[in-house]
Amino acid sequence: MANIIDYINEQPNVLRQVTNYGLDLEKFSRVFLVGTGSSLNAAFAVKYVWKKSTSKPVTVCDPLSFVLEYLDKITEKTLVVGISQSGSSKVTIDALQAAKDGGACTIGVTAETNSALAAAAEKIIPIPCGEELVGAKTKGYSCTVAVLTKMAQASYDQEQLSSLLGERLQQNDALCRELAQELADCQVAYIIGAIGHYGTAREIALKTMEIVKIPTLSFELEDSMHGPLNALNERAFVMVLTAGDELAKRQRGLAKILTSLNARGAVIRDGLIRGVKAGQTWEIPAWKPDLVRDIVPAQLFCWYLALAKGEEPTYFRYDRSMVSKITKVVK
Repeated sequence: MANIIDYINEQPNVLRQVTNYGLDLEKFSRVFLVGTGSSLNAAFAVKYVWKKSTSKPVTVCDPLSFVLEYLDKITEKTLVVGISQSGSSKVTIDALQAAKDGGACTIGVTAETNSALAAAAEKIIPIPCGEELVGAKTKGYSCTVAVLTKMAQASYDQEQLSSLLGERLQQNDALCRELAQELADCQVAYIIGAIGHYGTAREIALKTMEIVKIPTLSFELEDSMHGPLNALNERAFVMVLTAGDELAKRQRGLAKILTSLNARGAVIRDGLIRGVKAGQTWEIPAWKPDLVRDIVPAQLFCWYLALAKGEEPTYFRYDRSMVSKITKVVK
């Protein structure tokens, strides 16, 4: 049976399956991207990609917030995109059905085109990631980000991305193994990202908790410097995703803080991970982020860190099917 590491290594081939799903977003008065877990993180990651494709408001939220705050404001000019790789997220299905009943245009983004989510949507856009039967979602996340990017008519060279991703997997393998051994005693993690990479930071934090099973916090770049780092100690590690030139000054400020705290951890830039030992000078260079490429070394690192800590990467400590039995969001 395939394992998490197999799914991670499948990503270059999976991304080749993503096709163009361009939407005319300007015809809508408002857009909502709705999901939970990795799907919600993917929505946060692509939020600014969507904002560049339309002059209309783009809101990312979980299903409960959508129902409680926005459901009574939707019209036939509202687009609601419900995202669930499995197609079985009960709260997302309920929210999408409620939006549909309220007259909104609804799209379901899912890997399971015969799922309940698909039935609740007017239109289905598939996530061509294939089966992901064990452990935390990895290839499903990167594929969801790629699909959502294409939906917003954002262009990128798919073949080039897939080829480069294959190279990065090979280049990062030894780096992640070594870094995992150095950080095997860690007990808490801080993940920091800006703009679209705030969504990536959320996803890395989720993967760290699911795979490595240690408490992990995610922060937007600016927010990270306003108190949270005061709790850093020798059993913590920090991972930073680089941002572009517009945030270069803020990143230099973060680097100074981390250096002064003797923080240890890693920087992800251009799809490559670089470890920083306690006492070393942190360097966080300005670099244009890539929402798909930059998540992969973090996934790989989580796998090896779990093994270094003696954890079973695929094991969940509670029955996740219990979540589907929770009362419906919409009465």
